[in-house]
Amino acid sequence: RLRLADLHYRRGERLLAAGDKAEARKSFEKTFEYGKQASELAVPDPSARFAAGQALLRLGRPAEALPWLESAAAITPE
Repeated sequence: RLRLADLHYRRGERLLAAGDKAEARKSFEKTFEYGKQASELAVPDPSARFAAGQALLRLGRPAEALPWLESAAAITPE
């Protein structure tokens, strides 16, 4: 799931750079969903939480992104 989150995030960035905001938004929404699913697995993965947080930022939802980004930082190994 994390790989899919990453692919959709990169696609969203490319679409945004090309000016296709509607399709970029769809890709960032998929990024969030895949990141959320990956973060719910038995082993906590900070990358999944970070992907979900980044997607929410790109979707213009910073208040929702903050807990995801904070939790990613909290479980990131030193």
